[in-house]
Amino acid sequence: MRSLPRLGSGWLVALTLVAAAPATQALECGDEIGPKGKFALDADIGPCTSATDPALRVVGPVSLDMAGFRILCDTADTAVGILVEGSKAKVFGGGADGCAHGLLVEGVEGHRIEDFVATRSTGDGIVVRSNHTKLRRVAATGSMGSGITVEGNINRVQDSEALDNMGNGFWVPGSMNTLTRVTASGNHLDGVGLAGGFAKVKDSRFTGNLEDGVGLAASFGVVSRNVVVGNGDGDDVTATDAGIDVTGSISDVVGNVVIGNDPVGILLTDQTSATVVKGNASLGNTDTDAEDEETNCGLNTWGKNRVGTTEADGLPGHSCIPRETGPDVVACGDTIAPKSKIELGADIGPCAKGSADPALTIVGPATVDMAGFRLACDDGDPPDHGIRIQGKGVKLRNGVVSGCGIGLRVEGEGSHVIELVVSLDNDGDGFLVDSDRNRLVRVAGNHNGADGIDLDGSSNKIDGATVIGNGEQGIESDGDKNRIRNVNAVDNAAEGLLVGAGRDNRISRSAFLGNDGDGVELITGGNKIDRSIASRNGQDLGSDAGFDSRNDTLDAKGNQLKSNRAWDNPGFGVRSGGHNDKIQKSTALGNGVDAADDDATCAGNAWKKNVFGTSAADGASDPPCID
Repeated sequence: MRSLPRLGSGWLVALTLVAAAPATQALECGDEIGPKGKFALDADIGPCTSATDPALRVVGPVSLDMAGFRILCDTADTAVGILVEGSKAKVFGGGADGCAHGLLVEGVEGHRIEDFVATRSTGDGIVVRSNHTKLRRVAATGSMGSGITVEGNINRVQDSEALDNMGNGFWVPGSMNTLTRVTASGNHLDGVGLAGGFAKVKDSRFTGNLEDGVGLAASFGVVSRNVVVGNGDGDDVTATDAGIDVTGSISDVVGNVVIGNDPVGILLTDQTSATVVKGNASLGNTDTDAEDEETNCGLNTWGKNRVGTTEADGLPGHSCIPRETGPDVVACGDTIAPKSKIELGADIGPCAKGSADPALTIVGPATVDMAGFRLACDDGDPPDHGIRIQGKGVKLRNGVVSGCGIGLRVEGEGSHVIELVVSLDNDGDGFLVDSDRNRLVRVAGNHNGADGIDLDGSSNKIDGATVIGNGEQGIESDGDKNRIRNVNAVDNAAEGLLVGAGRDNRISRSAFLGNDGDGVELITGGNKIDRSIASRNGQDLGSDAGFDSRNDTLDAKGNQLKSNRAWDNPGFGVRSGGHNDKIQKSTALGNGVDAADDDATCAGNAWKKNVFGTSAADGASDPPCID
């Protein structure tokens, strides 16, 4: 093992004294750097074959800029990729592939890990055993264990992802740890398991994990403002799987959106006491939206939540879990007239095409609160439309539409607001928006035969949508000036998001995960996408990408991609086939090719201040024009 920066060698002393710039070196398997100094890699390390020693030991305080390179472990003999010891080490801008743990953080406290991806680890992807350590913009994908494990205390994990791991996405047995804006999708156990006391998870996304979305086994935990959708395995589900599963006590479950989990939305087990559940929306879960295993719910506090079905230990709809229901009964084929204000008191349907097409028409201005109830279409003879919205200024909220041709068609003069509506298992689109200036807020379009959401109108706003497992795109936008933010597009059969004809669309703070086509494909120019994630998208290794800017129309104005992250896409991370694109402050690591430009000279596009590993320009490897 070489210990590069230890004092005692003349050239190493000089190297340590140069504080203005990192020392760039070709490190070898088994090397050690630190304490003190700044270093930058100039090549991958490995494949490393030791089954016992880490590929690289980093002893803080020290700074390691991986410069887009990776630690590579031999598949037969794996050890830790990077072992961090000491205190206040900083490691950023690279990754590790095929190691026992891609990164193991030990030592005292105060480390910082940024822009790092662990892929295909044979154990947990990233393990933190130290205290007061910060992980920011890191990811773990395809691990045989959990994605990111936090065993230490008072650590912070921000803007990070755990995807398609065999264990939990995030496993947190340590105490007083906080997870903020994290994403867990496609993991074989829980999206996040909180086992240590005083744990917090907030403003995060948990979708498509095979057991719980959030498992809270700790006491004094806080689960707030998260999106928890489509968790639980319908083919092998246990009675305890839930979107949010609470077995600890004295905790808060507040302000979460819980949709389409199998079988339960929010579950408090018989081990839970003194827990407060309030301000949540739990809709369209396959069995029960809210359940308390205590017969009288006397040990916990259920505040005001938007829920459909409720249950307490065998007592269906038990009143200790409050739900608001209205007095109105609406039948298949009804039309709700302008200036109406409706609050449902029962499900609608199943509605057949022969007697009702569409199943329900709403003509604005009108307000319809579905109160957690469902409009269902007849499986054998579904109407062409579940709900058809016409006129101007309809407000529709709090319900489920399923089994129809098109779930909801939004027409008329526009300016409609659709909030907390779930459209699933329809033959066509979940939502088809033909008009302008509409708002879709915290909606879900899941498992539909065509698009989850199809925007043919312009100047529409989507804020907080989940589109999972649709037969075509998650979202397709063919209008102009649409604003799309806080979207989760997962496991769709084509692109996660396709901008096919419109211009001046803005996409931000969204996640595009495991889609069969591109994560995001921009066929036109003049669009902007920022602060978004794309991982494990694409079945066509030759052309698919996490972010693909094509701009086929050859418009002079290009697309802007800023502050995005592309992890572990088999084809490309970020690809520009367009003209006058601007790609800046983005990270792409662990992809087949991290960054690619279809122009051999890259002359038409601007690449600035990015963190990439491999890059290519029309057959030329690693061109300097891709920064």
